[in-house]
Amino acid sequence: MKPNVQNQHAPKGNPFMGFLWGILIVLFLNWLIFPNLTNRKINVTDYGTFIGKMEEGKIKEVMIKNNQIYFTVAEDGD
Repeated sequence: MKPNVQNQHAPKGNPFMGFLWGILIVLFLNWLIFPNLTNRKINVTDYGTFIGKMEEGKIKEVMIKNNQIYFTVAEDGD
């Protein structure tokens, strides 16, 4: 006799696994791939260097986040 194939259902996966994989892929791209393509680097500097660049007028953009100062220098892409 043949087994009854009609009543067998394929097991369904967790619907959130695709969403989780999508998020992990985007995080990986943002962490590794995209910074290398844009040649942007985060260099750790002290506050005195930041103030010196500010006084020289070389600061292009400033962002304060989580008690850290991120800034973009107008010359040499530093």
